[in-house]
Order: sequence, then structure tokens, then C-alpha cells
Amino acid sequence: GNHMKNIDAIYENSTEKELQFFRRLINIMFLYTQEQLSALCGEIPMTLKLFVELLEICIDTDDIDEFFALCDDYPQLFQEHSQQLSKELEMIENFQ
Repeated sequence: GNHMKNIDAIYENSTEKELQFFRRLINIMFLYTQEQLSALCGEIPMTLKLFVELLEICIDTDDIDEFFALCDDYPQLFQEHSQQLSKELEMIENFQ
């Protein structure tokens, strides 16, 4: 039981910023593939496919901060993705 109390204390005494940092650390350790991590670290180029996969992880985990950070870090990919989405929406609307 004492160990759990320590963890609770860490949570209670952590600022929101620190908690977000821990959440991001956990996401990085468990949710991202090696390829996604390599792209985030700049070891390989960030492709549109990887960018969209990362955005989807943010949406699935309700990580809005990371979502916007990605959009800020890769504005050209964000723009490409947005254009792709609006094209897909047009196709759906035209189909109906």
C-alpha cells in the first residue's frame, strides 16, 4: 500500500504541465511505432502517411496539445492532409 501512496502523492503534487509530460512519455513508449518515433526524432523524413497516423493516435488518446504541436511542427503536411480531407468530403457530397 505504501508504494501506491507515493504514486498518489506524485500525482497530487504534480503540475498540469508535468502530468502532460508524463502522459506524452507514456504515449511515446507504448503507442508509437519505431517508424513513427524515428520520424518524430528527425532520423527519417516525416511522410504524410506517418503524420496522419500520429494525428489519429492523438485523437484516440484525446491528446489535443500533441495534436496541435504536430500541426505546428509540420504545417506543410497539415495543409496537405486538410486538402486531402476536403477532396474526400467533396467526393462524398457529389456521390449523394
